[in-house]
Amino acid sequence: MRAELDEKEEFPWAIMQDLASSDMFRVFIPEQFEGLGGGCLDLCLVVEELSCICSGVALCYAATALGAFPILEHGTEAQKQKYLPDVAAGKKLTAFALTESTAGSDASAMKTTAEKVPGGYVLNGTKQFITNGGEAEI
Repeated sequence: MRAELDEKEEFPWAIMQDLASSDMFRVFIPEQFEGLGGGCLDLCLVVEELSCICSGVALCYAATALGAFPILEHGTEAQKQKYLPDVAAGKKLTAFALTESTAGSDASAMKTTAEKVPGGYVLNGTKQFITNGGEAEI
């Protein structure tokens, strides 16, 4: 299956649905947001086991955690209530945008900025890769 996914360049939706039905997305989400209350170690164990079979699948799963952690750490209570239950249920994946052509994955060298303006933010910058970007809803 993994070779077929690579060859066809397809996102592993069926596997993500299997992970969701097995409550794997709940592992890293706190209980108050419909998760199992595990932490980073639990997340790493799941990623490690998935990586033994297919690193691409493991990356898709891990990127959802990467996208969820800023909400967990810095989101408002309303944002947590809005987004995290759907992440925990595997209903929605998150994307993670770090890589820039001049910074690679060095977060301290990023050039993209977010300027707060009335009604939201203006983002300025260029990203090289956005993990799960073509599939995620958050």
